[in-house]
Amino acid sequence: MGLFSTKKKMFDKKKYNQEYHLHHIEKEKKYSREYYTQHKEKVKKCHQEYTEKHKEKLKKYYQEYKEKHKKKLNAKKREKMHKKGININFYLTLGISDTPIYKKMKGQERRCNMRNAGKLTLATIQQVYDENIVANSDVLKCIYCDKELTLKQATLEHKQPITREGTNDKENLAIACGHCNHSKNNKTEAEFEEYLINKGGKNV
Repeated sequence: MGLFSTKKKMFDKKKYNQEYHLHHIEKEKKYSREYYTQHKEKVKKCHQEYTEKHKEKLKKYYQEYKEKHKKKLNAKKREKMHKKGININFYLTLGISDTPIYKKMKGQERRCNMRNAGKLTLATIQQVYDENIVANSDVLKCIYCDKELTLKQATLEHKQPITREGTNDKENLAIACGHCNHSKNNKTEAEFEEYLINKGGKNV
């Protein structure tokens, strides 16, 4: 090789594309949105075909990605759930609800709520059941969905939840099916009735 010969610089296409993307990210986003709006059906069809054709490959990729970025994904999920308010399903996903400290905390919270709600006696519970049977021609019925219940299916319901300053007074107690009781969660009676109306009057 001569004294004045120079080495040809290799063109790095991958590096060039990365740099271009960084400098034109907003432009690319705008173009993608416009293209999707104009070719929505075509894009959906291509996506479905690709997904169907590479089902196993994609499944493997997502599993590996989840495993590799577990902490990052959980942190994102945690942030999202905190913005919406704490959700028991979120705790179950992360396994937090199985930890002794979480169980202890929830137990203390329940005991505190029950103390504030006042004493709940068997006599009061019996009155609630008796009044429901009398009002519904000798059968137990759910106060919300009007479903006939056996003693095994019936649950004691707090119209104003004890988590929201509800009491164990007879006036605040009613009979509900397990499904309605679970769906109502910590809603007030009025909030749950509005929820049922929005669902078309059915709790299914």
